Amino acid sequence: MLLHQTIPLIPISPSHEVVAMPLSSVLVFYSIVEISVAQPQRILPFVASDNIPEITHRPISFDIYDPFRSTTRQSDKILDDEVVVRLSVGQLIGKNFIIDNLAWAPDSDEREFDSEERIGGNINYKPKRVSTSIFTFLGVPYAQKPVGRLRFQLPQKLPRLPGDIYFADKFSAACAQDVESRPNLRFDMPYEHHVDEDCLYLNVFTPQASLVAAKNYPVIVFFHGGNFQTGASNDWPAYVLSTKGLVVVTANYRLGAFGFLSLGGRQANFGLWDQKLVLEWIQEHIYAFGGDKSRVTVVGHDAGAVSAGLHMLSPFSAGLITSVAALSGAEVAYHQVITHPMLAYNNTLKLGRMVGCFSLKSGDILECLKTRSTRDIVAGTRDMLVEFNRYSFLPTIDKNFLSDLPQTLLNRKEVVSPLPYLTGINLHDGAEVL
Repeated sequence: MLLHQTIPLIPISPSHEVVAMPLSSVLVFYSIVEISVAQPQRILPFVASDNIPEITHRPISFDIYDPFRSTTRQSDKILDDEVVVRLSVGQLIGKNFIIDNLAWAPDSDEREFDSEERIGGNINYKPKRVSTSIFTFLGVPYAQKPVGRLRFQLPQKLPRLPGDIYFADKFSAACAQDVESRPNLRFDMPYEHHVDEDCLYLNVFTPQASLVAAKNYPVIVFFHGGNFQTGASNDWPAYVLSTKGLVVVTANYRLGAFGFLSLGGRQANFGLWDQKLVLEWIQEHIYAFGGDKSRVTVVGHDAGAVSAGLHMLSPFSAGLITSVAALSGAEVAYHQVITHPMLAYNNTLKLGRMVGCFSLKSGDILECLKTRSTRDIVAGTRDMLVEFNRYSFLPTIDKNFLSDLPQTLLNRKEVVSPLPYLTGINLHDGAEVL
């Protein structure tokens, strides 16, 4: 389905009802694809390193989302379906995929079409499906592990990638959450789709990857939904959009108590700070993936849409994004933000009682909570009595990231980043829990 709207290029499903503010006219589209397991024709990778291991041949034998594929590499050598980029934090290796059966749209590149299919003299012939290739970088760490002393703390920038070369060839764990509400997730390895507190990773999908990219593509960063309680960076098929001349970034951010526990002061909203660090990572590194850091659109669904609006209101996100699309969510919804710091702190005290931390002093209860297991924190959150809002741990007014209620800031016209903004709803929201 094609929709002509006034926003930067972003994905809208056929069931969305769209309301847009005046922007420059571009094309909005939605596509459904299938990932092929076929070996692509040999494409020499874009290489951003002067000193890389020998390239050997290995066919692609799995798709991006296959949960049963092996995650063990047969060799440390760079393979012919892989690409190397050099970032300031280290060398990164991704993979080249061919995507078949891509739904055709009028802006498709003519070079994607098989010339043999045009035989017959019909100059207006367009195939119903096309194929193209993209580069994927999965499970790229963007922050230090938020565990141990860094649990319930602001995210810390990662100084270097682990190892001499980091193989970004599989999704990371989802952030810790109640797996009973997400039956496809598990707490422990060896399940590929599992949850862990070590979860601050992102994924990049791009038409091109090199140190000096030939093009500067617009960038979309997608923040998933889930009421700030569930969800993961691989919930959304970002590879679809990257076939249309866009660099797409998806990212995990901390959820529930791990992301939004508050002591009633400025140390809160860790999940939003995680997202802000993702936006800073994009500003620093996206050039190596062919992305234009001056054209970054934040797209969010549900809680991701709330997040997108909150970044427009926070001084700490100023200059990091250029436009916003909020789908099926808004920062002004009364149930998406805890309105007073002491309400948020009261929820922290209740969680402490659920897991055996009975002190009323903020410092003591925080240190006690750091000694409890991931499972204990998740179970304690699930079993708590919710007195206000829909959930106990949500974005809160911390007088730091958020200086006041979103509605109050909007009424006072105190929007730090007055950006082009699109909003809409999804007809089938909530279908996954039916």
